[in-house]
Amino acid sequence: MLRRPRLGATHLDHVVLGPGGVFLVVVRSGGGRVRPEWADEARALAAMVSRLTRRAVTPLVVLLRASEWSDARRFHGVDVVPVSGLARYLVACGHVLPPTEVATLREALRVALAA
Repeated sequence: MLRRPRLGATHLDHVVLGPGGVFLVVVRSGGGRVRPEWADEARALAAMVSRLTRRAVTPLVVLLRASEWSDARRFHGVDVVPVSGLARYLVACGHVLPPTEVATLREALRVALAA
């Protein structure tokens, strides 16, 4: 996971690289209430990271205080996941990237974001 990487003038919340793929995570403190602009932001930032990695990037909105539900929900084209369900969500994505590719992507993305 890359925490708060900088992409130009923009700070991303998190980029997660793992066996399940590449994820752009936008973290918000909202409970069960989601704003459309959060989904828009996650999609836009995921598209930017996708251009850098030349890989599909899954945009996610993670809610810190979603106590009414625990599974991912689709909202405006983005999966919204309570923080309590994030690990389960990422594991459920399966294995699409081998460990060597994850390491290579992480280093390439780290270098690209540092520039």
